[in-house]
Order: sequence, then structure tokens, then C-alpha cells
Amino acid sequence: MTGADMDYCRREFARRFCGDDELQALLSAHDGPCMPDGDSAAAAVCALVEQKLRAREPLSLLRVGNGEGNAFSMLLPDPEPPRLRAFFSEFNSQNGLPAPLDDVVRFCREVKDAYRAADIIGFRLFKFDERAFIQMSIDKANEYAALGLTYARESVKEGLTTGWLRGKFITTAWLHLDLLQHVERLLDAAESVIVISGRSELQPAFAARLGARLTDFIAVPVQGFRPGDLAESHLYKDFPQVKDRLAQDLRGVLVLVGAGLFGKVYVARARDNGAVAIDIGSAFDIFAGLKTRPVHAFIPCEDYYWLKPQRDSGVAD
Repeated sequence: MTGADMDYCRREFARRFCGDDELQALLSAHDGPCMPDGDSAAAAVCALVEQKLRAREPLSLLRVGNGEGNAFSMLLPDPEPPRLRAFFSEFNSQNGLPAPLDDVVRFCREVKDAYRAADIIGFRLFKFDERAFIQMSIDKANEYAALGLTYARESVKEGLTTGWLRGKFITTAWLHLDLLQHVERLLDAAESVIVISGRSELQPAFAARLGARLTDFIAVPVQGFRPGDLAESHLYKDFPQVKDRLAQDLRGVLVLVGAGLFGKVYVARARDNGAVAIDIGSAFDIFAGLKTRPVHAFIPCEDYYWLKPQRDSGVAD
């Protein structure tokens, strides 16, 4: 990252970052549930999931991190080179190859629309000093983290001030990790379960737990895979196929998703068809015996391993 690029990141940070005090003031006026504490939120979310499954009503839970923040930034006018690089550094690792800008922008619109439709949204709220972390990222020339976290935080302010977060359940972006202790409860509550994950090695473990209640295990490319050509990439091959497989009556079905940015759209599509759909992201890595994120150091991952520990290989959001 050049000096000019660092200056761009600093300007975007100064222009767009929503600090904790401002965010607290906005959240105090929020007309829906707001539970940034993961332990209490996880119990409340589990109860809501059980209620919706019994009533065969739809529900979706999504989380916003730096990858999503960079995707949101692609919908801003006139993408600058640092923004493009920040987004494509994540997208290319999930898609395997870069895609034409027009297709990427359409995809990012689907990602943003998925969040606008979600019932429960997890943001990076008050767990870490985001201001200091972004400043450190700029100093280390890490535009992916600096810009992504800036735009992710801005999305909270945007949603609260424009109204699209009205009535929604706001919680922590790390809720998927707080839900680990409740996974068996979630599985038990469902008539049937669909799993969408890059961790195909987990299919036997889900089948052993669920038997005939596992109605589909949709394996998608794990982050870091390399297709032979663009036609074989996640965006052009798997993305339309998975959406088609979700085009069915999913009332009473629990759909667990871990597929990066693509997974956000899968959650929304499942909800559209009646499912209770939850973005559990890197929880799949933990089930597979992998620690793939720095935040995994803060939880007892070993308590939730379904498979023997492995060397880290690829990540799920």
C-alpha cells in the first residue's frame, strides 16, 4: 500500500467511522432488541429460533464483518483502487478468481439486500476497540481490514439512521461462536436440517447426529480453492446452483450456512422460501477441528470439535 493509499484509508476512516459514543446514542433509540452481549443474546436467539421452527415461520440471522464491509463499499460510486483491492482480496479467495466488475457489483447488491431482509444482524459492537484496531491496520498498510471495518461500522449507522434496521434484532458479529454451546439444541428443534458449507468432511458427522432429518448437505468451495477457469468458480457455477436447490418449500427447516459472502445470499434465499436460516460461518471450521480465526483463541474450541484437530486449511466467514 503506497503513501497515497494510506492517506485514502485515513480519509475514509475520518469521514465514515462511527465511534462508540455515537453508536451507543443511536442504539439507545433503536425500536427493536439490542443485545451486544453474546452469552445473553445466544440464549434469546435460540428461544426465537425454536419458536419460529415450531410455527413454521421464516427467520434469518446474518453477521457483518470486514469482508461484508468491503462488499458494501462496492456499491458506493466510483470505486477507488484501495477499495477495489480490499474487496477483491477477500472475494478472490472465496471465488477462486477475480470476476468482471459489473458482475461483482450485482453480487454485492445481493449481499446488501440479504442484510436488509435479515431479522437478526450481528455487528462488531463494543467487544474490541475498533477505532484503535483500524488505526493500527492503516499503520500496518492493511487496507483490507482498515477499510472493511470502517465500512462495516458505517453500515450500522446507516441502518439506524435510514430506518432499514427498524425493528430488527441487533447483536454481536461473534454470535455464531456464542451459539456453539447451543448447537445441539438448535438441531433438536428442527423438523429437518439443510447444511451449506465448504467443510464437506462434516457431512458424515451431521448425518450421524440427524439421520433422515438431514435432508441436504450442500458442499460449496472452501475458501482458498482454485478453479480451472472462471466458469468453474463459485460465482458462476455453485452460486446459481445452490440458489436453485433452495427454491422449495422450506417451512420448518433449519438451514445452517457457512460460505463467506456467498453464504449471506444463501441465508436470504432460504428465508425467502420459509426457512429459519443461520449464518454460522467459521463455527463449521471449529466442528472440523480447525482454528482459523484470531477470535477462536478466545473460546474453548476443543470443546466443540466434532472431528480430530487438523492443521488450519481455509476459512469460513
